[in-house]
Amino acid sequence: MRTIGARGISREYDWLAPMVLWPLARRIMPVASVRPQGGGTRRLDDEAVFACILYVLVSGSPWRAVPDTFGTSWQTAHRRFRQLCAAGIWERLELTTDVPGMPPALRYWAAAVRRAAAARDGSRAEAPGCAEHGGGPPRPVAGVRHSVPHPDVSEAGTKRRRETRP
Repeated sequence: MRTIGARGISREYDWLAPMVLWPLARRIMPVASVRPQGGGTRRLDDEAVFACILYVLVSGSPWRAVPDTFGTSWQTAHRRFRQLCAAGIWERLELTTDVPGMPPALRYWAAAVRRAAAARDGSRAEAPGCAEHGGGPPRPVAGVRHSVPHPDVSEAGTKRRRETRP
């Protein structure tokens, strides 16, 4: 059984700062479809998958590098991310926080997560509202290596021969 903290977040994911959005997101999450024939595997906890998606969006890590902490596979997290993007939850979450009296931290995280989701979502050329908020993919920084070369490719880009032992 999970213990719920003062902010309405389970203590299991309280360390993830953007989880302050969970109490708002829980209200606007799309309803899960029910299989008419019944059966199938049990649906993973929405809060755990939401926390996993936020971790990937905020950290910038690849989907395949999802830690086991969340108890979900990268495939499930990515599929649910695509479903949430199609439902427009990131834009709706930002609109929900754009009311007078809302704490600035909620507005900040909602905008940051929406921009990160727009940068990660490949189904649209540009998400609504990205241009005016400066969203989009991160720009490369001079002198910073953004990718790790494959071990079979040298700096010149040619494949190296692996030594074979008889």
